[in-house]
Amino acid sequence: GRDVTKDITLLVGSCDDYSCLWDNFKTLEEKYIDLPESPKVVFTESLDFGKGYTMSHSQDPHWSNRLSEALDKVTTEYVFFVLEDYYFTKEITSTDFKEITKVMEEFKLDKFMFVTEITSYAVAPLSTPLTSLSMKGEYYLQHPSSMYLTSVQPAVWKTSYLKECVQKNWTPWEFEIDGSRLRAGKPQTNILFLTDTFYFNAVRKGLKMSPGWEEVKEKENLLELVLPY
Repeated sequence: GRDVTKDITLLVGSCDDYSCLWDNFKTLEEKYIDLPESPKVVFTESLDFGKGYTMSHSQDPHWSNRLSEALDKVTTEYVFFVLEDYYFTKEITSTDFKEITKVMEEFKLDKFMFVTEITSYAVAPLSTPLTSLSMKGEYYLQHPSSMYLTSVQPAVWKTSYLKECVQKNWTPWEFEIDGSRLRAGKPQTNILFLTDTFYFNAVRKGLKMSPGWEEVKEKENLLELVLPY
């Protein structure tokens, strides 16, 4: 069969202000995200992410418009969309990605999201267990009444669905809150994969390092971070 990892693009959302996070992100992405054949697209205002990444540069002040422009560069059916402050700490293998996209195809899913807790979400049990996935964790269907239907936690999205969710002139927070409101009540095709092991959300709102950063830095031998403000 076809190589499904060629059907998925790694899409990284950032802004120049957060470029201090990039070196560590790349170190961990190379170590843990096994997508050797996949295109990698990064959007930010003007700085260069580095070798091997296609840049989508835009001076548009609105985050969602920059995301839209980046999606125009995507030619694959799926994107693994992550922000630059999600530091991966466990491997997601190319087999995992193949299994995820196969399940998404089979069950006509639009989004498969990694979450570390589900208290912020309303969930429904799955009518069919996803037994073909070898990643260990719990799987839930996101309920149509749930908050954060359009959350930007790391997720594999159907590219066409992500494009559908993006409206003009939004911040990331508006994308999550207003985007979810627009999707509420519609039949949901989002899977939440509950796991505490795949990533560390490095930055808290207001650009402060998250608790636990020192341990992750030491374990993964990461660079000290100097935040811009």
